Amino acid sequence: MANILMVDDDPVILKIVEAALVKAGHSVVLAIDGFAAIDKLQNEIFDLVISDINMPNLSGFDLIATIKKEQRFNQIPTMLLTGLREKKDVERALRSGVDDYLIKPIDHDILLAKVEALLSKRSDHSFKDTPVKFSGTWEIFFDLIGISEQGLTFLSPLSIPLNKKFKIQSDLFTHIGIQTPTLRVASCAQGGDHTTSFLVKTVFIGLSESEHHKIRRWVMANAPRIHKAS
Repeated sequence: MANILMVDDDPVILKIVEAALVKAGHSVVLAIDGFAAIDKLQNEIFDLVISDINMPNLSGFDLIATIKKEQRFNQIPTMLLTGLREKKDVERALRSGVDDYLIKPIDHDILLAKVEALLSKRSDHSFKDTPVKFSGTWEIFFDLIGISEQGLTFLSPLSIPLNKKFKIQSDLFTHIGIQTPTLRVASCAQGGDHTTSFLVKTVFIGLSESEHHKIRRWVMANAPRIHKAS
């Protein structure tokens, strides 16, 4: 499913194209002129822009040219709809940078075929990466199945590299009475009955003697229950 911006000052054409695209499974946003279209482009991500040519204030030619000049938008495929059939009009459309051109009256089958071709073209684009230096968090959910004085054991849906250092959020540490500790991966293996999970064993690093003592005391107090669960 694609998110498509349809631009036309004729409400009948808007409804006709919207109905065809929605029936094909796409999401459609409507704009009644070029300026409204630019406003919507600045506030929402679109996979395709379809525009009429003859519109007040900003023509379809100018709208497409604006889209192609803007780095934020120039990867979006575009299509012009028009009743203009002369060669000079087609050439002007192509000079604007438009990716395809459909002459009215609208044939639904041709419209949808062109839309699918343009969406396929967009999927072939490779976007440039801009280097950044920011911190981030990686959120996964897993089953915590064991704790010892040395570290934690859990089942993860993803493989985690050896010696990877990270922290987890768990109510376990609140029960023990310590701050969330840093863990280091000691082993990560797939096997046993958990064929879609990885058994990860970690060790605590950087704990104070007081924190070690609290973990030891909690493990000893709850050892029978943990042993039974494992």
